[in-house]
Amino acid sequence: MDDGKESDRRSDQRFEVVGQLWGYFTTSDSLEVRDVNAGGALTVVESPPAEGSVHKVHVDASGHGGDLRMRVKHVRLDADPSQNLVGLECVDDNRAFWDDVVASLTGGTGGTSGSGGGSA
Repeated sequence: MDDGKESDRRSDQRFEVVGQLWGYFTTSDSLEVRDVNAGGALTVVESPPAEGSVHKVHVDASGHGGDLRMRVKHVRLDADPSQNLVGLECVDDNRAFWDDVVASLTGGTGGTSGSGGGSA
């Protein structure tokens, strides 16, 4: 018997949202770091984030560990089409921490490239 009404089997009370409802979700993914410099890092991921989006990134390199805010500057396909090159720019207020990480990874030269692993 169909009387045209949808059946709602949820037992919890629901509320109508008027305006914007802000929230967030988290996900965790290890990144291969291809290049690091004072401005940011070039990383490799399978699922690319949106350009311009800002993410909290946990950095753990050479005894330096902590969280930084990084902005996605560009996303491009890698030579392996299942991988994406993602350029991240450090936009965190704690630039000194990022500078320390870069110095520890580059021996103080300010930049490195290669296929080194790690997480950014």
